[in-house]
Amino acid sequence: MSDRTPEEIRTAIAEERAALGETAAALAERADVTGRAKHAAQDTADRAKHAAQNAVVTVRDTAAGVVARARSGEDRRPLFAVGAVIGALVTVLVVRAVRR
Repeated sequence: MSDRTPEEIRTAIAEERAALGETAAALAERADVTGRAKHAAQDTADRAKHAAQNAVVTVRDTAAGVVARARSGEDRRPLFAVGAVIGALVTVLVVRAVRR
């Protein structure tokens, strides 16, 4: 019949059960569409948050430079035009981050 001992057979059965358990867990994870969608949404939200934070820093730095030049009389352009350009830049950055 078989030249394996009962202990070897038990060990082989335990190993097969462990392998089947891992396979079942992997299949369950792949079938969890809701969980995967939540994870993807969180990743997108995180990217948008980081892009918005970067945009705020960029706007703050740019605005500080513009205000400094306007106060010194070096740049006489109206500040509202520069503000509009900066606002458009922030909008573009946030939209691009959300679409990725």
